[in-house]
Amino acid sequence: MVFINILMINSASIAKIRNIDNYRYKDEIKNISNLCETFLKNNDLIGDTKKECQIPKDKADICYHLEFKNKIATMYENGQVEVDDEDDHLGNPKDFDWYFLKFYDQSLNGYISESIKKKYSLLINEIQKLPITYGAFHYCTADTFIFEHYDQTTSPERSETGRTNIILPLHKPNAKGCIIHVDGDVYDLMDYDAFCFNAQFKHKMYNNTGSDVVLLVLHSRSDDFEVAG
Repeated sequence: MVFINILMINSASIAKIRNIDNYRYKDEIKNISNLCETFLKNNDLIGDTKKECQIPKDKADICYHLEFKNKIATMYENGQVEVDDEDDHLGNPKDFDWYFLKFYDQSLNGYISESIKKKYSLLINEIQKLPITYGAFHYCTADTFIFEHYDQTTSPERSETGRTNIILPLHKPNAKGCIIHVDGDVYDLMDYDAFCFNAQFKHKMYNNTGSDVVLLVLHSRSDDFEVAG
């Protein structure tokens, strides 16, 4: 597995895109990615997600994008729902499914069922060795998307006071088109084994590969994204 170097700086000199090769824990992240590839072969991610997916109502400061089904909508923890007015988005009416399974959260562990904690303990044990605050799988069926947002709505947009998202594409299809927009710049996640960015910049994502895509998303506080010495 090769991590592709990329680093971009915005005009205010705040890092928008991180360089995973400069991260102190890049080798450990690579090992977690390899572990996930094996883990998912023996576990029903979609089944677990459909069973466990819930929206906590008392965390209005953080949005989670859970599931697109029958309509194009983003559901937030505070109950807010955003709906796309275009019925023919991406060409044809169908079920839009973007499944989300949180299995580790340093501060919100109470929202994860004991069965998921137990089933995913192998991954959790590895993640707990790192300055990672959060771990989730995204199972993105073909022609699905996540609305534009930034992650920590209690922190300023475009700031370093939020968190870094580390996205590890798993089970890549043999096609381009899993696109992430970060502050207006466009990147294809299929070009990367690890893609890192400051989640306080507005971002959105589309799966236009024509195939299902699995992503592992890890969060760290921006100031935990340590540069290797």
